[in-house]
Amino acid sequence: MSNTPPGLIDATISGGFLSDHLDLDQKWWLVNRVMELIDSHSRSAPSCQKLMKPLLEEFFPGSKELPGTSSDHVNARKKSGISTTPQIRHRLLDELARFVTRDLPLERKALRIFQKSMEDLELSPNQQTKWMKKLGLHQLAGKPQIAVQTTHDYVKTELLDCTEDHALFHFHRPLVRGVFIMMELKKDCRTEEYHSPLHATVEKVTTNPLKKGEYLVKVEFQQMLEEKHGILERFKPTSQNTDRFLEYGDIPSPIRSLKLKLVGCPLCDETRLPFWSLKPGTVRESRNLFGLPVYGSPYPGYEECDFQRLRVTVCPRCFFASSRLKDFIIHSGSSYMNDRILMRRLWDSSCPELKKTLNELPSRFGTHTRTLEEAVLSFEIAIESLEKLLELKEDQEIVMELLTLGLLRINALEQLERSRDTREQKALCLKRIGDPLSGYGKENRIRVLFWKCMLELQTGGRKQASNSLRQLESLALGRETDLYTAKLLEECLIQARKALLRKDTPSQKTRI
Repeated sequence: MSNTPPGLIDATISGGFLSDHLDLDQKWWLVNRVMELIDSHSRSAPSCQKLMKPLLEEFFPGSKELPGTSSDHVNARKKSGISTTPQIRHRLLDELARFVTRDLPLERKALRIFQKSMEDLELSPNQQTKWMKKLGLHQLAGKPQIAVQTTHDYVKTELLDCTEDHALFHFHRPLVRGVFIMMELKKDCRTEEYHSPLHATVEKVTTNPLKKGEYLVKVEFQQMLEEKHGILERFKPTSQNTDRFLEYGDIPSPIRSLKLKLVGCPLCDETRLPFWSLKPGTVRESRNLFGLPVYGSPYPGYEECDFQRLRVTVCPRCFFASSRLKDFIIHSGSSYMNDRILMRRLWDSSCPELKKTLNELPSRFGTHTRTLEEAVLSFEIAIESLEKLLELKEDQEIVMELLTLGLLRINALEQLERSRDTREQKALCLKRIGDPLSGYGKENRIRVLFWKCMLELQTGGRKQASNSLRQLESLALGRETDLYTAKLLEECLIQARKALLRKDTPSQKTRI
């Protein structure tokens, strides 16, 4: 299978013709329309961006100016129309149609840009109608057929887009969200042979902007796709082909319960760092003694996952670590953190022994197979990183994340039966909490007081725990307090009172 994206070869060939026959204004007109498509798209039109580069190289070989900066481009943007011959007009619109239909599903903003382009070229209403129909053909070009069963009979349609988790197709009527359907992929257009059926549920339904009375249906697969199933072979290249060149962005996860995003280190510019997040509704959750989530058995169609072990992303180069996505570079061109140089100086001289230990870890440390011992190290290095960030800027959110990671580390150490380290970490957490009545918002003040009470109870300070409980009971929330905060206070009070009434010190042997 070729690694070249569909349409790239066509775009290059078309670009060669256009480069020879278009004048400068016409070239910038086409570039400007494509840039509008990219700017207006809800996901920045990633497929359009891939096709844009060869087009620019064909139009302006060796040029270092970006679209929008050239004086010729600025002048072209001011023009409401453009003079063309019928042949050039056809080629321009045909090329623009390729870009418009590259990122599915089609968005109304893209159609408005195409409509405006036809007006720029002074097409008659009849010609515009024909081009809108042709745009629909562009959308379906090369798309395979599927059969969709909702009640009894299979309805044949075209599969517009497909990933490992979702599929998008046309349908003749709107389906209700959550409805169970079955899909069959046709093997051969000349026969009625199909691959094994796929079970899916409807996730989203929108009207098809190109055809009245037709709908775009997005569904989520409810089963693991077979390794050699045709829906993967024909419509989605293997992850080695699509993801090995990416430095940032979402890529397919090796486990269905997790999402995987590639990010960059803000200190050393290392890229392709795996940042894991848990898909909602995939794993059953309970709460431990501190009210933090504990992940149990998966729901049908998903895999068991101990997400807390993967909560922290660690750079293998400089060992900067964090559990917050905002602390990393999430796409090319992102702005760096404030005081980056100072932060790097602070970090280079911090925790050398811990960094040496991390440097000796196996390569699986960044994958979903991270062990509990490795998770403890990831919590420790993330705490060190966030403490350095806190030195540069006082931030309540960083403080709360520090406390959360500390509690998770306590939980992991208890599972490993490292009692001495557990006691030290509890004392350190209490010291880090300090005065819970100052410097926190309402919700965070409730959480911190509750955590302080539980930690004091576990370290033998029942008197101090009673004082913390009284502070928690005396919190005045005010009339403007939302229902969530009031419910949080009520639950924390119930749990703290129950813990104090027990004769034995509560333990929290829950699984991370």
